[in-house]
Amino acid sequence: MNLSNLTLDNVDKVEIVHGAESALYGSDAMAAVVQIVSHQGSTHIPELNLFAEGGGFSSARGAGQLSGLLGKFDYSAAGSYFHTTVKA
Repeated sequence: MNLSNLTLDNVDKVEIVHGAESALYGSDAMAAVVQIVSHQGSTHIPELNLFAEGGGFSSARGAGQLSGLLGKFDYSAAGSYFHTTVKA
């Protein structure tokens, strides 16, 4: 499985559990478990985060995230864009 094109836009933390604790995840977890925890909305007022970056080789990156709470339902959505030009 190639995970090189995945981004961490909507991820709060990545945990690597190894040793005796990995046995909690069943017989498929022989040596370790990688657990990815996604972002959760935490306020009743919607929260919007935006950012933009630029750099060498005409590189540009931008992202946005919207999260919040609706009663007991929390939501979070994120998206990003990356572009670069490599001159030969």
